[in-house]
Amino acid sequence: MHWGWMTLIALCGTAMALTISSIVTTERAALSSVPLLLVPQILLAGALVSFEEMNRGLFHGADEGRGQGAEPIPARVMPLRYAYEGMMVTQATENLFEKQRRKIQADIDPLKQRTNNRLAGMEDQGLKPKESERLKILTEALTRLMASEAITASESLELSRSITHAGRHKNLETLLAIPPYPEDVTITTKPARDFFVNTRTDLLVTKGEIDRLDYRKSKNRNIFLAEHKYWLGVESKTTHACLLVLAGCIALCLAQPKSSLDNVSIKSAATARIAARTAARTTVAL
Repeated sequence: MHWGWMTLIALCGTAMALTISSIVTTERAALSSVPLLLVPQILLAGALVSFEEMNRGLFHGADEGRGQGAEPIPARVMPLRYAYEGMMVTQATENLFEKQRRKIQADIDPLKQRTNNRLAGMEDQGLKPKESERLKILTEALTRLMASEAITASESLELSRSITHAGRHKNLETLLAIPPYPEDVTITTKPARDFFVNTRTDLLVTKGEIDRLDYRKSKNRNIFLAEHKYWLGVESKTTHACLLVLAGCIALCLAQPKSSLDNVSIKSAATARIAARTAARTTVAL
């Protein structure tokens, strides 16, 4: 999934470099434009310098905007910032372990909500005996999944899939028959989630999502590294929004008059390839 993001930002860098090459008239001007094109994106991507540490004057609402997790205004037009955010959110929400955990959580949430409604006085929202048993099995499956340990990544993936399948589709006896970790205590293992989850990335995305869902703040706020965005009154996944921005940037750069593209010299085209490689390496570094 990360290769997809790096490929997309490389294409975006190529398109931007071709646009610059079609504007300038000399190789020196094209080479001089590369740092001007890349350095602001690197600084405002949110990776090397945290948005919380940037000058208050860059934010809408100054200190208040910065404190609420918003992104600086100049960062909103930086393609690399969307590539970085998309990669981070993808890693935190779509890694192989998290996919299994979210399947179980998605089954638990409606049952838990009905239980809470019943406790709040809604008599018709209670769970039936079979639903209560299903909630118990799902809760046990989630507990065992989070406590699971393995020796290798492949064993971890197989174990997490087995626990998830048993919790969602089997009975409690079948679930309990799956050991969450090796019985031999002398074997060195590590938590199953550690094979797939980057702790720092997970913490940053979790913080962004907590800020987005903070009931004390106004609703429908766009928070950097949160899982959802609200653009033009429409809610969408952050990954989809970032893909749309990068694709739009590529289309905008390539939507030039044919005569402009024909004027790109061979030397300027070489500069475009240099810019594309630089953009790809920058994305890998971030």
